Amino acid sequence: MLCLDEKPSIQAISRKHADLGMRLGHPIAYREFEYVRHGVMHLFAAFNVRTGRVLADVQKEKTRVEFIELLERCAWHYRQGPVHCVLDNASYHSTDEVKRWLAAHPRFAFHFTPKHASWLNQVECWFSIISKKVLRRGSFDDKKALAKALLDYVAHWNETAHPFAWAYGKEFIHERASLSA
Repeated sequence: MLCLDEKPSIQAISRKHADLGMRLGHPIAYREFEYVRHGVMHLFAAFNVRTGRVLADVQKEKTRVEFIELLERCAWHYRQGPVHCVLDNASYHSTDEVKRWLAAHPRFAFHFTPKHASWLNQVECWFSIISKKVLRRGSFDDKKALAKALLDYVAHWNETAHPFAWAYGKEFIHERASLSA
C-alpha cells in the first residue's frame, strides 16, 4: 500500500542575516525574521506503508502532469502485484487523464480519504518530519538548493526507512472524550 500526496508551495527562502548562536542565559539560537524569497517548489511523495520507504520528486508545478509522473515512478518501482494507493481528494487526482492512466494500469487502485481527513494518509506524517528536519530552519539560496536538500533527505530517510507505528483506535477516542469533558 502506498500513501500518495504532495507538499505544495514550499518556499525557497534565504535569511538576510546569519543566525546568532546560543548565548549564556539564552538556550535558543536567535534567527532573524527577514528573508528573501526565491520561488516555490512542490514535493510529490509516495510513502510505502509496509517498508517506510519513500519515492519522491520535486517539481516546479503542481498539476495532473506531475502527479501522473509520480504514478509512473510508482508503476516502474512496484512492477508486480496489486498496488493500493491512499490519497486525498485533490481535484487533479480525479482528472480524465488520471482516470485514463488508471484504466491503462489496472493493478493500481485508488482509495480516497474522507474530505477533511487527509491526516489519515501516512505520507502526511512523513511530510511533518521533513518539515521539521529540513524546512523549519533551512535557508536556501535558490530553488535548486531547496530541491537538493529535499531529495538528499529522502535518500537519507530511505537508508533507515521504517514503517510508522501509527494507529487510530479506541484509546484515542477515549483520550479525546476525556479532554472534551
